Amino acid sequence: MSPHSFRHVVATILGDAGLSARITADVLGHADPAMTHRHYMARGRTHQAAADALDRAVQGVEE
Repeated sequence: MSPHSFRHVVATILGDAGLSARITADVLGHADPAMTHRHYMARGRTHQAAADALDRAVQGVEE
């Protein structure tokens, strides 16, 4: 995992927890929360099947 990908994980966790782009920007050290939202928090819709597959892979569970 690269530092950049870790920052995305942190932003995703904070966003999913309902924290604002301002708070997330502060945590990531960004001056502009709009940039934080645009580059780290804005994403398309979630796909549960993809999340489940990734979860199984990380946990080492075979189908």
